[in-house]
Amino acid sequence: MDRTLYEWAASEPRSHERIAQVHALATAPGEPRLLARNLHWGLLLVAGMLLACGLIFWIAANWQEQTRMFKLLLIEGALLVSVLASVFWRRGRVAALLCATLALGGLLAFVGQTYQTGADAWQLFATWAGLALIWTVLARSDLLWTLWIAIVATGLMVNEARKAAETLAAEGIHARVINIHTIKPLD
Repeated sequence: MDRTLYEWAASEPRSHERIAQVHALATAPGEPRLLARNLHWGLLLVAGMLLACGLIFWIAANWQEQTRMFKLLLIEGALLVSVLASVFWRRGRVAALLCATLALGGLLAFVGQTYQTGADAWQLFATWAGLALIWTVLARSDLLWTLWIAIVATGLMVNEARKAAETLAAEGIHARVINIHTIKPLD
């Protein structure tokens, strides 16, 4: 609509009738259906983010009290439910896949931390990006692509930080790169 306003305002002749049409178009309320659809979609995305983050924070808060198997099954269950929701719930597909992507990252971090796989942090991010790429491509969502790019960029920067720490160590400067997935919550 903005482009239309600019074109009308720039066009000749500038009569009172033309100005009244531009003013009416500029001050017209938006279509209620469009607003309702955008609000619904936005709330679904917020719900997906909150569910995924809530799961991760709940596991972190109850880290000591829960068994390894319970935590593993809980994260796997959240991942499975999110993927199944994206398959069967068309309107909430992007929100469900957003939740699935975050749950997948939590699962990989949990496995890497609990079972000490020996993988570097950048390998965790590369695996996360590779697995999430499947549904990111299929969903064709800008939001999922943005999250995927953030995962890839974080993995690349973790690797660069590790290389920089090695270079500094060769020069006698002690620098430490903290791998977030190896920090136990609430230590």
